[in-house]
Amino acid sequence: MIQNARLGTLTQGTIFSCAYAERYQNCSVWGVVITARCDIAHAKAPVYSYLPIVSIEDWFIHDGKDILISRIKKEIEGNIKNKLAACDLSDSLLKVYNPRLIYEVNIKKLESDSKKKKLANDFSDLVENFEKIDSILSRTPTLEEMQDLGSKYPKLLEGIIKELISFNLAGYYYIPNIELKSTSLEYVVILREVHHISSDAALLIGNGIDKDTYKSDFKDLNKKNICPKFGLEDDFAMPISHLQSPWIEHLMQSFSNLFIRIGLPDFQKGAVSEISRKLKKKENK
Repeated sequence: MIQNARLGTLTQGTIFSCAYAERYQNCSVWGVVITARCDIAHAKAPVYSYLPIVSIEDWFIHDGKDILISRIKKEIEGNIKNKLAACDLSDSLLKVYNPRLIYEVNIKKLESDSKKKKLANDFSDLVENFEKIDSILSRTPTLEEMQDLGSKYPKLLEGIIKELISFNLAGYYYIPNIELKSTSLEYVVILREVHHISSDAALLIGNGIDKDTYKSDFKDLNKKNICPKFGLEDDFAMPISHLQSPWIEHLMQSFSNLFIRIGLPDFQKGAVSEISRKLKKKENK
């Protein structure tokens, strides 16, 4: 999947260091070039487009967090609906009120009823879990927090990872490794976030450049580009490796499919049962 990159040039499939990603300001970010090889070879590309690559740990506390928490909230909401039904209340309440308000107004009073006290307590626990999950969504958690969350909801986490490594998680592309000799495994390409660098900056990165040289000798470029992005003093922007065929073509296909999907409205509610009714053998009267 990965082979050594040729120092001196960037081309489609080249993975390079010191890239930029919007949500990963304090993380190590790499980039994979997606500009057509022929455009680069014939100097027809004034800018080189690339997709950011991040470690799976950093992805887990940013984009992965959003996915996991949304699925956890959906599961909790399903349990809340079941409790509402047990209390003879409509689940449509969730469309208007948040779970805490529903509990305070409709459920809390049931605690005085010995037969429904457990139901009220269970509902209270669900509300607390929902609020804890919601609080994590509004900030960047630590890796330990997300690992704890994954331990509490292992099936949901495993489902997401299975989709990711099967290339079925929309917007993300899994790469086991970006360096041949690296001991750190698992990376994710952010397919929705396209960035670019000028051809001049691409030439510098292709040959390798450090922070001090870049800032002192290429001041004009430094003002115009957010890539290369030097986080640490010893960061060095350079080609790291190359994504081989057919992986680079598969990545490009995943990237293209993400943006050419055509959304259609759902069929009328009840269409399945209505069509099935027409096609079933009629019962004898």
